Amino acid sequence: MPDKIILTVIQGQLLGQQYIFDYRTSCIIGRSPDCNPQLPDDSHHLGISRYHCLLDINPPDIRVRDFGSKNGTYINGKNIIPNP
Repeated sequence: MPDKIILTVIQGQLLGQQYIFDYRTSCIIGRSPDCNPQLPDDSHHLGISRYHCLLDINPPDIRVRDFGSKNGTYINGKNIIPNP
């Protein structure tokens, strides 16, 4: 079985939604219509920036770069850029 990256939404109205990547790609997560995956642009998702973070995916590896979002980007519950 080929390597893959699975991103799973763990809270909110998209709870359980999965995004599966089994190929080399880069993408931006956010609320903007040109993001992929795009999260809803509604009052429940105001903690997500329009352009929140970049994913550089090369299964089984992934690099995540926060774009300076006010609420941070978390991986497994840990902020990838801790506050000073």
